[in-house]
This record gives sequence, C-alpha cells and structure tokens, in this order.
Amino acid sequence: MCSSSLACDAITLWNCTHYLGSFADDEDALSYIKATKCPAPGTAGMPIAGYLSCNGISLQSFAAYVTFTLPPFLIKQACDNAPRCDAFSVNAAGTFGRLYSARNATANMSSALKLTTSSPPRPAVSLSVRELREKAADFVKLPGLSLAPPARVVAYDDWEGAIDNTLVTMPLLSTLCTATPCNCDVHINRPYSSAATTGDARWSMWKLTANPNVSTYIHTSFCNWTSSSYLSCIDLDATQGGLRGEHYDVSDNIMRQICNDKRCHAYVQNNDDSGGTLFTFTRAAGVNSYFPVRPN
Repeated sequence: MCSSSLACDAITLWNCTHYLGSFADDEDALSYIKATKCPAPGTAGMPIAGYLSCNGISLQSFAAYVTFTLPPFLIKQACDNAPRCDAFSVNAAGTFGRLYSARNATANMSSALKLTTSSPPRPAVSLSVRELREKAADFVKLPGLSLAPPARVVAYDDWEGAIDNTLVTMPLLSTLCTATPCNCDVHINRPYSSAATTGDARWSMWKLTANPNVSTYIHTSFCNWTSSSYLSCIDLDATQGGLRGEHYDVSDNIMRQICNDKRCHAYVQNNDDSGGTLFTFTRAAGVNSYFPVRPN
C-alpha cells in the first residue's frame, strides 16, 4: 500500500499495528538521517525492499532542537559530532539548517522509511567545503582568558621613562608589556586619553579577564605575527573588549570553521569543548592592537 501511494513516505509498526505516514512537504528543505539511526532495509526485523529500518522511532519522533545560520557542511559536521543528533536539514540556498533528535522514541516501535519520494528532483546542496574554506584558518590560543572588557593595569605619561629626551615609544611599550609583573595582555599603538587623566595622553597596558573554564582563540587572518611573540591587529581596538556574536554548542574544531566562515576576529571556547562564542573587535582606523603571546 505504501509503495503504491505517492503520499506515503514511511510505515510505522507499533504493538502489532501498522500505520502509513508522510513527512511534511517543503520545497526549500533537504533532509538527511544518520545511517547509524536507520542502518538497514527492513522494519521490526523483517526486510522490506526499498525501505530503511529505523528501530525505536516513528515519524513523530524527529524533533528539531537547534537551528544554525551556517553552510551545509558545518551543519553536517555539527550533527556528526553530536550524539543527540539523529538527522539534520538544510535549506536549498545553503544558508541555514536544523538538527533533529529522535530520542523521545518508544522502545517497541519501529519504522521503515521509503527510499524514493513523490517530490520532484531538486538540485543537491553540496556538503563539501568550498574552495575558499579548504585552507584551515590559523588561530592562536590564549589559555584561561576571556574577551570581557579588559582592565587598564599600567599607564605611563609621555614624560615617564624618558631617556635622553626620548618619550615612551611603541617598542618601549612592547618591551614593558612583556616584562611587567602585571602580565599585560594587550596594548595599542597610541596613547590613551580620558577625563580621569585630565586629558593627558597616557600610554596604557591592559589585562584580559582570567577564566580557567575558557580559552580565547585569535584569528591570524586579522591579527598577524609582527615578531615571534606578538600578534598585531590592524585597525582593531581590542582594549574595548570583544563584541559578542553568536554562540554555538559545538566542539572546538567546528568552532574554528564557523569563525572562519563568519569572518570573526576571535572566539572563546569552553575548555570542556561544549561550545563557544564568536567575537569581533571594535574597528578604529589607525588603531592597532598588540597581543603578547606567551608559551602555553
């Protein structure tokens, strides 16, 4: 009956009763079920040609539990790496997708999913990494540090540290940043002025907020090595703290790809690999931020 009906997508067996069912039509959706969830032809132990067996679930078992604005290959990786995920769907344009779980299953229920559907053929959305993303982005890890607004720990007036009438300079500030016992984490290439200093220009150093549960990863496409121990972020002011973006409950290797795809400046990842958050720095023409990178 199901094979002869264009409206039937699956057969469900529950307590010796068979039900015919169908998925909702959506011309903009492409859906994928994990092969480990429906591993073989058949239902309730009986092979049925042209169908996949999904023991312990029915059509109603699949429920979306998260939506990501990501390309299809990252949606697939997120599902592959999530034990909770049993299926995923992506839109035809390849701009977002959903993860589904079938964990609310009934033990004595099984389904047989038809391998062919009544829907007309649609262009496949590639799940491979686009050529632009084939080169893995490089990131520098700052362990135990977050991107909350940093605290200004040291400030030097222009006349302080003057030697032979030489004022504080960028090279001198970089040396002081790596040598100071205050553990400077970031500074910029120009003096900082505020009402608290009566408008006087003061060369300053900042300390990032410590958090043993997270680590910050700086994207080297935006912050390049200027030496073996410094990252320079051109036209970005990191002393304002990171601007929080989207959060994803995914592993670090996927967060790297998401950050690369979204063109974020950095991301903060939970050290238990349970998820991370994207960040960008404030754009400021002529202001460069410098991160001294110490051995881990």
